[in-house]
Amino acid sequence: IVFSGAVKELLKDKNSKTAKGLTSQRPKVQRSNRLKRSPGFIRLKGVVKNNLKSIDADIPIGAVTVITGVSGSGKTSLQEALLESLNGEECDIAHFEAKEMPKGFLHIDHSPIGRSPRSCPATFLGIFSHIRRLFSRTPAARVKGFEPSSFSFNTKEGACPDCKGQGQIKQSLGLLPDVYVTCQRCMGKRFKEEVLGIRWKSKDISQVLDMTVAEALEFFRAIPQIRKGLDVMSRLGLGYLTLGQPSPTLSGGEAQRLKIAKELSRGGGVGGRLYILDEPSVGLHMEDVDRLSECLSMLAEAGNTVFVVEHNLSMIAKADWIIELGPGGGKFGGNILFQGPLYDFISSNTKSVTLECLKEYLFDTLPTNV
Repeated sequence: IVFSGAVKELLKDKNSKTAKGLTSQRPKVQRSNRLKRSPGFIRLKGVVKNNLKSIDADIPIGAVTVITGVSGSGKTSLQEALLESLNGEECDIAHFEAKEMPKGFLHIDHSPIGRSPRSCPATFLGIFSHIRRLFSRTPAARVKGFEPSSFSFNTKEGACPDCKGQGQIKQSLGLLPDVYVTCQRCMGKRFKEEVLGIRWKSKDISQVLDMTVAEALEFFRAIPQIRKGLDVMSRLGLGYLTLGQPSPTLSGGEAQRLKIAKELSRGGGVGGRLYILDEPSVGLHMEDVDRLSECLSMLAEAGNTVFVVEHNLSMIAKADWIIELGPGGGKFGGNILFQGPLYDFISSNTKSVTLECLKEYLFDTLPTNV
């Protein structure tokens, strides 16, 4: 427990990251330079889906667009219509009016990065192959003729022969549900004994997979191919995950951020792609939301187009372009209340609950008599 007590006292606590998030200076609203450099727009024309009432929406290329509005206003419907059009389904509503067209698109959602325990963050980001190569190049590994595949729990050469690299063995109890017990041969380490005898900088391959991202970042600081992916994960607030954590144990938000990390660590810098995200800030602490905004901004700075469905005020305040749907939910929504630069949204007279909350967030200070 970092703090326990009244809110008034929490705000004075210098060790609390939550207090820091509540009392920190709000972002300044400025005219977007990315919009000035934008080569054009993706124009969605006459969108009719669920409660959307034949709307026309513009998405600037090379910028961060946030689509917002009250629950049920049609945000997800607009996102689905864009995806369907890009996939060539139903109707062609996406028109590219730009000098440079997106080279492709990627929908980064909350779906798992893998359903097998054999999948983990290290394998998903491609880091594990570099780690295995390091171990195979050690003098001890060369003497034994080990290859990079020898340091994988997914291969016969590296996996424990009893648990087949699972670390656990399933036991059937007849009419009762199956139970899993720790493999007594490898003690849950998943590798053959002779493989575990090989060390790189005093650690075996199992110990490396048990390291958190933050620990591994320091451990592999001198290896650029490994450090890059770990650094992005750390900036996205995933420093607490272990490299070998089974994919099925990751939350939807963690899986989504891992997908962003993968793009930033390898393809995000190429530019020219369209990234579509659905409420990536869900479940994140204020500090992590700031890190997420930074990474989305990095994607846009590299020449990519980012389209985000969001309610988070901090995420909205750091966008380049705003599309707000409403005014209500269900049959009372489905209209565009505003679309344009964030700067213009803040200075507009749009009748919008979102705008009221955003102005309060940006310009009002916390009350002193909490």
